Amino acid sequence: MKNTLVIYCISLLCTLLLIPVRKATSLDTLLLSSQLSLLIGDIAYFCITVWMLGKFIGKLSVIHIVLTLLAGVLLIRLPFHLWRWNDSLVTLPDLLGHCFAILLGYIFFKFSKNKRVKYVIVMFSLFMYIVACWKYSYWFNFWGINIH
Repeated sequence: MKNTLVIYCISLLCTLLLIPVRKATSLDTLLLSSQLSLLIGDIAYFCITVWMLGKFIGKLSVIHIVLTLLAGVLLIRLPFHLWRWNDSLVTLPDLLGHCFAILLGYIFFKFSKNKRVKYVIVMFSLFMYIVACWKYSYWFNFWGINIH
């Protein structure tokens, strides 16, 4: 139980630390803050996942660790997204990216013995995150938010 609580608190702390990054003061900074939150959060959750799996693999099951990390991400953000659906659609790719980073961290850890697969996963992850950050403005345009 103690190990689960540690994993959950670290994941929740990462989510809470990303809130100021996501906070935009105007429409001009909304795109930049969303991109930074996506990029920083994805790198952080990827690293936290690999670290937690390495640290607790003998004490807890892999699925338990991954689900606990996802619970830490979703506890605060999911109720807000469900409650204020239209207002929170702007940050939905950010939430999905963080969950995707946890799953990629799991895949990276699972194939950690094979160096080629590890490099492919890291390169694929970096490519996808760069594309996601670059194309974030299309998501804004889709919902009618004009970014200059």
